[in-house]
Amino acid sequence: MKTERNPVIFIPGIMGSIGNDIIPGTGKLGFGVAKIIYNPFIKDLERYGYVPAEDLYICFFYCR
Repeated sequence: MKTERNPVIFIPGIMGSIGNDIIPGTGKLGFGVAKIIYNPFIKDLERYGYVPAEDLYICFFYCR
């Protein structure tokens, strides 16, 4: 039985959204150099029962 909880929308901060749109050749959007900070945070949320694309959303961004 799944526990009802509020969804988490995670928007990474500075240097947390790197991809082809920002630096050509880097691939799809990801945490870039900030992954050392953000990956463990996301893994902790998953350990608490959050499921990506179900109640955990990572919203990468870029500025033009």
